[in-house]
Amino acid sequence: MKKIWLKVLILSAILLAMSLHIAAANPDKIFAIISSDAQQYKLAYSGFKETIEKNTKASITYGIINDQNHSELSTKISSYNPEILLAIGTKALKFAKEVQGQRKIIHCMVFSENENNDNNTAGIEFNIPEEYKVIKLKGIIPNHGTLGVIYTGASEKQFKSLKKACEENGIPLLNIRIESGEGFAKALNRIKNRIDLYMMVTDSVLYYPGSVQYLFRESIDNGFGVIGLSSFYTKAGAVLSFDYDYYYVGVDAAHLTFKRFFTGVDGKTDVSGRILYSLNISVAAELGINLSKESVDKAAEVFGK
Repeated sequence: MKKIWLKVLILSAILLAMSLHIAAANPDKIFAIISSDAQQYKLAYSGFKETIEKNTKASITYGIINDQNHSELSTKISSYNPEILLAIGTKALKFAKEVQGQRKIIHCMVFSENENNDNNTAGIEFNIPEEYKVIKLKGIIPNHGTLGVIYTGASEKQFKSLKKACEENGIPLLNIRIESGEGFAKALNRIKNRIDLYMMVTDSVLYYPGSVQYLFRESIDNGFGVIGLSSFYTKAGAVLSFDYDYYYVGVDAAHLTFKRFFTGVDGKTDVSGRILYSLNISVAAELGINLSKESVDKAAEVFGK
């Protein structure tokens, strides 16, 4: 009997030691660096923070980066002394890399995220697959006609994915590659009367406020619809845009944190699957684009009612 109790005590001690080791191994502090006070960044932070606090005992705080506060933010991070930095947005990730030291980094809302990853850095997939867009497009705008796209070397990878998706789904595609944003107006002029829809790609060389305004004016004047990059573009004049539910981008970033840097905490996914779309029905009506009733009912946001 004594031997049995001795074995039980030894086993209990081992389990206690293991639990203490797990607790000690898990990070206590996380500091979130946020690229701006834009609503989508705030939503991602909320999703991350609430998921972390629900599943761990780690504390989390944040700072919003701007061009004037790098030194102040660096001091705040050093004082807080977190084991993990959460970077929300490209600007935040760049700064996080500068102050990383021995810390781990989790990032989200950053394009080309795999190029930024290493043993101490991991990020959420943030590029909406072109195949997904094309398949959804066929259901949202059944009479889609010919699709147009302009791209540069910076967006060539995205273009190739779009081209492959269009070929596989029977959608005609007109495309023009240019070397700089200066050639955008000339390139658009070459295809604007031959397309029914125009697909924007993620490319800062091409798209800035002036070029986007020009694109929307040409869209109305020449009768083709624009597929934008987020609901911001839909509200401004695009017919359709695909976007993420940013709160759940933060949730997924938290689960990636569990998976990579915590012990004994469930890490579910490192790919955000909460893809939404928005529609502008007044622009669609003006351009004679017929949207399926089901697609309007299922849209996350509908503008122009």
